[in-house]
Amino acid sequence: MKTSKRPLRTAFILILAGLVICFAGLAAADFDFTRLDSTAYVDSKHAPEGEFTRISVDTDRADVYICISESGKCEIECHEPEKRLHSVSVRDGVLSISQEKAKWYEEFFFMNLKRPRVTLRLPKAQYESLRLAGSTGSVYIRDAFTFADAYFTLSTGDAEISGSAFGALEIRLSTGDITLADISASSLDTRVSTGDTVFKNVNVKGALSFSASTGKTRFEHVVCADLRGTSTTGSVYLSDVRASASMQIKCSTGGIRLTDCDAETLELSASTGDIEGNLISAKTFDAHASTGKVSCVSSAAGGLCTVRTSTGDIRLKAGNN
Repeated sequence: MKTSKRPLRTAFILILAGLVICFAGLAAADFDFTRLDSTAYVDSKHAPEGEFTRISVDTDRADVYICISESGKCEIECHEPEKRLHSVSVRDGVLSISQEKAKWYEEFFFMNLKRPRVTLRLPKAQYESLRLAGSTGSVYIRDAFTFADAYFTLSTGDAEISGSAFGALEIRLSTGDITLADISASSLDTRVSTGDTVFKNVNVKGALSFSASTGKTRFEHVVCADLRGTSTTGSVYLSDVRASASMQIKCSTGGIRLTDCDAETLELSASTGDIEGNLISAKTFDAHASTGKVSCVSSAAGGLCTVRTSTGDIRLKAGNN
């Protein structure tokens, strides 16, 4: 019995016609995918009354920009879905900005391609706390604020913070990049599942901790008391990093490269990858590689530097060596 090829030909023609219609629709929109967004958006402004020292932001899909208000008053501008507006209130010294989470059927049946936006203009530069939670969206802080403590948690989005001072600063990202530049903190803790992390011109009085599952981690001109962190898949690059006490870095898949760095004691390990670079002060090396070459010259005096690799070379210099 012969199988008819007519159904296959019909299916192929229908698929080809669908692709042609899809391409024609995109061409009509100048290939701007946001024009295919089926959600209606509105612009709204809020001017909350009352004094506050703490800030809480809980948004579903918006990018959040935090900046200094030129008018000296608190001003909030939102570009948001018409059916899921942000609510704003001041109560018990807390400025709250919140948005209802999208229903499951809204995620399934409606295309949400545009990026909502919340711009928070603050009248003062100093606050007790900042709490920000988001599902899909980024946070940007580029003015000189002071927060006694700050906590950010984002599912999908970036965190770009520069020019501010913090007490305790914690950042948690599932998918996205973290960029911290020209900031100071009493303690700093960053964790990202998938994404790169950059520290540039960062001064931490106490401990600086980091954790990255997939992504590169870069340090440039960083000062802290203790530096400790782990990277599962991705290398760690350090340039002009000074830890007054200890430095502990562990990589699973990826290497560690140090340029003009130092700490009283160091513990460096990599399962798959090289550990190389130079340290400023003299060190006593305890270095071992399971499969790979070791090139380290110990000094008669100096702090202990323990280095381990499974598959990778070790090439380190310290002091004048």
